[in-house]
Amino acid sequence: MDFDERTDLRRTYGVTQQHTFVQVDADGEEIATWTGATTGEEILARTQGS
Repeated sequence: MDFDERTDLRRTYGVTQQHTFVQVDADGEEIATWTGATTGEEILARTQGS
């Protein structure tokens, strides 16, 4: 999402800095959150099996 434009999502998921990844389920419920520069491979490794 666009960090600067989507203040609604930032508030919903408590995102306070860029480079924050929030994994949500189909209902929009938060599953996991982490921050920092992350590669696609790291995201895949963290989200598999969720």
